Amino acid sequence: MNIVILHHHLNPGGVTRVVENHLRALGTVPDNGELQVLLLHGGRCQDWPLERLQESLPFQISMNTIEGLDYDLTGTKPSEALGQRIARKLASEQFTPENTLLHWHNHSLGKNASTPLAVTHLATQGYRQLLQVHDFAEDFRPSNYRYLLRKLGEGDAEQLAARMYPQSTGIHYAVLNGRDRAVLAEAGIERSRLHFLPNPVAGPPLDDDADEARRMVNEKLAISAEKRFVVYPVRGIRRKNLGEFLLWSTACRDAHFLVTLAPQNPAERASFDRWSALAEELELPCTLGVPSTAELAFGEILAASDALLTTSVAEGFGMTFLECWLVERDLLGRDLPEITQDFTCAGLDLSQLYETLEIPTQWFDRGEYLSSMSLLMAEAYSGFGVVPTTPEELREQLASLIDHPTIDFARLPSSLQASVIRQVHQDESRREQLLELNPKLAVSACKDSDRVTSNAAITQQQYSLANLGEQLLTTYQATMASTTADATALPRGQAILGAFLRTDRFNPVRVES
Repeated sequence: MNIVILHHHLNPGGVTRVVENHLRALGTVPDNGELQVLLLHGGRCQDWPLERLQESLPFQISMNTIEGLDYDLTGTKPSEALGQRIARKLASEQFTPENTLLHWHNHSLGKNASTPLAVTHLATQGYRQLLQVHDFAEDFRPSNYRYLLRKLGEGDAEQLAARMYPQSTGIHYAVLNGRDRAVLAEAGIERSRLHFLPNPVAGPPLDDDADEARRMVNEKLAISAEKRFVVYPVRGIRRKNLGEFLLWSTACRDAHFLVTLAPQNPAERASFDRWSALAEELELPCTLGVPSTAELAFGEILAASDALLTTSVAEGFGMTFLECWLVERDLLGRDLPEITQDFTCAGLDLSQLYETLEIPTQWFDRGEYLSSMSLLMAEAYSGFGVVPTTPEELREQLASLIDHPTIDFARLPSSLQASVIRQVHQDESRREQLLELNPKLAVSACKDSDRVTSNAAITQQQYSLANLGEQLLTTYQATMASTTADATALPRGQAILGAFLRTDRFNPVRVES
């Protein structure tokens, strides 16, 4: 079987890491020597380990650039030209429809409006395709959705929904979790063409000498040896909810907290810089982004840690909820049940996490909350071409959220989050009230060795490369066994937008600029 893997780029990133792990997973499958893998990307492939993969895997891997497959930065009109270029490349490699499967990653995210059209064109050529959806433009990514609505939908949301997710007997879909599978099934994708492909988990490299690693971290980041060291191993983009990270650092003063990476995207950097400035102003015991001058390896940072932390309000797969156990560290912070339900069903114990971080509604001005949230929600919804309700009805809905003694910290706009952080930092009685309301807001909760051992065993068993290799090959075989036909529209495509664009899922920090 020939396998063609397509993504906009192979630069370092979440999806690129999944692609690499898929290749390693296929390497664990018996009798895999007859596979041939071709990687097609738009031109960016910094640090892609092609030679290392070629040396370590038993099947042939090659790589080529396809003009127009990268992110669309020019705003050109989408067309079938991309699909035609891919088809010509496949023909030149003698990758025929009869012996070739095309595995797309994030074709519908809204980085290039021509990719859904390429899928449709290649379906007419008889190619069987697996479209793996890691992230949704509909999931509060208004700039992505706006771009698609303008370029692919020509301003018509129904037309866009029909084109984003092409349907054919020879087009199958793969998702990372049960939530996404339910969303796509409700939109009309047949369950026989809808596959569950969770990401494999391989523990990050861990420095062997934890004591020496901690000494190095203390020295280079100026951390007291008396404090516990809690690591948030992410790039600090908006959905990682850094205000809550700062709240941890001012509430739990027996620890030093670290976010490992600063964002590179300018759209994300402004928010990161504001939180960094607040942390510096209040002299909070935290570090946002390891300075390059520190010269600390990721394995050293993990080895030095006492626990890992997550405050994220949105994830595609939720690797953070699994990787911690493989480095023998407990996890603190926020649970995301719509993501972690798959993990708890597999047996993981995540009872130390909280679903909401309760803040007294008396701690902020009601009028400021209503004004800020009304504006943010109206702007966010307008980005999807949707008017959620009248201004009066919207304010009534928002008012109902604060007609209670407490509200989840993540439901506050960043200006009010910053106000809460200042209050907790400056007023010991408010800090004590916060800790009383949220007993899981405590670094002392991170020393359950039985939980770590049990969760590590489950993670190694359920989410191993070998397990994924079998799942991946089975999914490829099922897709290749399908008949082929021209692509048609998704019956209820707008149901996807409706599933994600809900008031109860709105966290303002995701969309604030």
